Amino acid sequence: MKMKSFGPTSDHTKRISFEALVVFLREKDVIAVSKACLQRIHYLCHFRHGSPPKALAPDNVNVRVFLAGFMIAFRPTHVFESMGTLEQALYEAAMPLIKNFEMICDALMTSKSKSFADVPLELTKDFSTLLFDYLKRFKAWKVPDEAKLTCRIKHALIALYQVNLFNFYLLV
Repeated sequence: MKMKSFGPTSDHTKRISFEALVVFLREKDVIAVSKACLQRIHYLCHFRHGSPPKALAPDNVNVRVFLAGFMIAFRPTHVFESMGTLEQALYEAAMPLIKNFEMICDALMTSKSKSFADVPLELTKDFSTLLFDYLKRFKAWKVPDEAKLTCRIKHALIALYQVNLFNFYLLV
């Protein structure tokens, strides 16, 4: 399984700096391997257990949002400016998802046949629900975060405009 060799793991995430983690999670190979593994596990869990209420279709799972879960779970102080209700909810959704995902990967790696059929039902039964919950909470957090970013950009543009206007009057 390439995920253990090329994809993110909790241990690797904890060992490297946040800056190195950001670069690592953007690498094409990391994204490709993670996407293939996540998609496969998501499909197999979905077919094994059915989908949770209002679950997203497997095609709608954004691997980059999933990979952000490693930063959220293990480096929340670098990801969040403050830990409000939305941030806390997202953090609490990321940690069990990442742990469950890794336990499924570990079970696949240690099985003799490397078959999903050998992965215990107890490990896979909640995966789709954990993934859906994480994605829902990520989306809820991202909307206000984007609004904050838009506001900051607007204020920065206004400040630049005022400086340029001031400089124009100095030249006149």
